[in-house]
Amino acid sequence: MAGWYCAMTLAWVLGIVVARGSTQAWGWMGLAVSLTVAMCGVVRGRRLPPPWIGILALSCLVFWAASWTILRREHRPAGHVLAYVGPAPTLARFSGVVDSKPLLRAAHGGAFSEMSWAPPETRWTLRLKTIHRNGVEKVCRGRLMVRLTQADPRIEEGDHVQVTGWLSAIGLPQNPGEFDVRRWAESRGIDARLTLVHRDNWQPLTRPATACFGLVRRMCRKAASESLQLGLPTENLRGRAAAALLDAVVLGDRRADLLPWSETFRDAGLMHLLSISGAHLAILLGLTWVVGRLLIVHPARAGMLVLLVLGLCLLVVPWRVPIVRASIMAGVVTAGVVTGRVSRGLEVVALAALIILWWEPSDLYAPGFQLSFLCVTGLILWTPYVSSWFYRPPLLATLPEPLPVMVRRRAAVYVAANVVASTLALPLVGYHFQLITPYAAIFSMLAIPLLTLILAMAYLKLLVGLVVPSVGAGLAEPLVCLADVMQRGVDQAAALPGATIELTHAPSLAWTVVALVSAAWVLRYGVASQWRRGAVAIGACVLWLAAGQWLATAGTRALPDPLPPLRFHALAVGDGTCYLVRVAAPRADSGEHVLMYDCGSLAYLDVGRRTVVPVLASLGVSRIDTLVLSHADLDHFCGVLDVMDHVPVGRVLTTRQLVEAAAEDDLEKSTATGHLLRELTRRRMAVTTVARDWRGTAGAAALRVLWPPGDYVGAAANDTSLVLQVDVPTAEGRRRLMFNGDIQEEAIQRLLAENSDLVADVADLPHHGSFVSASPAWLKRVSPGAVVQSCGRARRRRDVWGALLSAAALPRYDTATYGMVQWVVHGDGTTQWRTFHPAGCSSRHQGGVSKP
Repeated sequence: MAGWYCAMTLAWVLGIVVARGSTQAWGWMGLAVSLTVAMCGVVRGRRLPPPWIGILALSCLVFWAASWTILRREHRPAGHVLAYVGPAPTLARFSGVVDSKPLLRAAHGGAFSEMSWAPPETRWTLRLKTIHRNGVEKVCRGRLMVRLTQADPRIEEGDHVQVTGWLSAIGLPQNPGEFDVRRWAESRGIDARLTLVHRDNWQPLTRPATACFGLVRRMCRKAASESLQLGLPTENLRGRAAAALLDAVVLGDRRADLLPWSETFRDAGLMHLLSISGAHLAILLGLTWVVGRLLIVHPARAGMLVLLVLGLCLLVVPWRVPIVRASIMAGVVTAGVVTGRVSRGLEVVALAALIILWWEPSDLYAPGFQLSFLCVTGLILWTPYVSSWFYRPPLLATLPEPLPVMVRRRAAVYVAANVVASTLALPLVGYHFQLITPYAAIFSMLAIPLLTLILAMAYLKLLVGLVVPSVGAGLAEPLVCLADVMQRGVDQAAALPGATIELTHAPSLAWTVVALVSAAWVLRYGVASQWRRGAVAIGACVLWLAAGQWLATAGTRALPDPLPPLRFHALAVGDGTCYLVRVAAPRADSGEHVLMYDCGSLAYLDVGRRTVVPVLASLGVSRIDTLVLSHADLDHFCGVLDVMDHVPVGRVLTTRQLVEAAAEDDLEKSTATGHLLRELTRRRMAVTTVARDWRGTAGAAALRVLWPPGDYVGAAANDTSLVLQVDVPTAEGRRRLMFNGDIQEEAIQRLLAENSDLVADVADLPHHGSFVSASPAWLKRVSPGAVVQSCGRARRRRDVWGALLSAAALPRYDTATYGMVQWVVHGDGTTQWRTFHPAGCSSRHQGGVSKP
């Protein structure tokens, strides 16, 4: 029977795969119906032997799975939310059900997250019921990703709510190498996003009669959370970190305080320990089984206790794929114990996978599903073989088993389980997250016992706190100490050399499949006569991965012959600035000089980690020779430190005004500029101040600072922006770039009055495209052949430059419309513009990506 469950699951998976590129559900359904009718006739007439009937039945299942998958993916009922999504955000009011646990998270990450002015955000998904338009309520279907720009712990999963906010499409990536949020949302059935700007933009509605189960879940979650948090010192950082850890590993809640933990756990390869999964459920049910066998000798009754605890657990934890999978498996196995029937491991895994994929076929492509089922299948198949590497039981076993023998056997199984799970997860983690964690197995072996102790004490605190709150509060301090020990241990593990290898590009699907097969081969034959073949396969996979990483960027990393004199990239960072200039060195064999002008964004402070570092990897840039910081505004330097943590920087140029602004920082008034300079000093990075008429070189390019004077004191920090001229020689003359930072009225007027030569081939619009009275005069004096505007979509919609640029017949390349913009100057003097998106194709419903 186990074989049939596995065959049915594989047939269903095959149907999901073959339906991936198809949209014709009715064609697949016609084939499925025809084949089903034919199979019924064959069965009734007994015209084929049983094996062929089984093949026919599995073929029917493939076609049914394909048609079901397409219907789930493509079918849009009348009144679907996508009918109301336009190119610009629109104000809309919806009612629906909160169908995911709301998460409180920091509005900004990165090295300057503590300088953020924004409060933590609340995020959840909303399954729609109705839309309110023109005073009329209509039925609406779909699922929204909701973002409330304030923290609001009142929202609970299962709430029936009315929300009013800005409805918008989920956009495409704006730069090469960026995380594809659109694809991630599609894999989870999310159709659009809704932004709420205030807590008053949502209201609870009367719960329908069918929502009583959701009400029970909410009450249980609230009681469990209050009992778990009882006595924790949340007024200090140590207590808040412990509370965040306990909420994550016991209740599945991810709060803003968990963000620092998430990064270090990810770097150590232990991220799975922070998310409730089969391991957490196994620990809980294992402890319950041990206690049940001690208190209730009869196995069937102890099994009933396990089923009861499992049901209570499902009332308070979110129903994610690992939890659902583990719950189905645990429920089937425990029910077998209760009824006296033996359940086979692969049979249970196959049944759980079939149920989940029937409910949501797109889960097949989710990393959580793949990691969960692959690791569990591997544990069942290969743990016995790997454990034999470390311990071989005696030929003549004695009962009862001696204690030393039992300890050695179980220790071998424990080590083997961690080796198997980590080995199989490694290729998939590299494929989905571009991350390799070689020490994950060792770290996991060390961390799981501590996690088990934390969970055991947390469960005890939760239960005792519900009955005797004072005793439950007394268990808080030991839990905080254990959480602190885990945090320190994970921090040290993540800091070890080689603990994390970040890939520049995701490995290919072919490499992932071959690596998984090779890993399975080694796990099965690691100590047998064929182990050399497995070792050769693993070595070949490592070389293949290294070669793939090199070849993926060969087009940008390998220097063209001849090297273009100038390549300019304007990264799309919203309302912020990050320009990359790559200039050929004077000698043809000396490579290129990389200059970066600013690195920041107002939209997200972790722009360095989220955008700039992936773009540099995609372009094959491994070093920044000159970093220019224009002025003391956070949206122009908030990504600098994160970039420096990944890419070496040669020198930093900035203005005296920025350094003086940093000097105003003190213990009572901590500023972002002061934090920047302190961190640069800690990294032993020298900062050189420059002023008007400073001249230097960057490769073959001549650099000239046009503004500000060294003694200038402006009324606004924007007017102290460093205006930089980059002059590059070519075979047909010279090409010139001009970067203006955020200069405004006063700086522009003095710039025009005190500099005679301002003409440039390409210039960026000052202050992301803001318009002042001196702007027309600036445009006339600079007389560019094209302008670049680094801005977000909202500023682009409030365009004030359009008429002036149209009258001058000047092309404008703005990052909000085109994504990353690239300007290449070839050796013969010809130029070429490339954009990451064609014009108007940066949103979800407007076409694909045209990469440069």
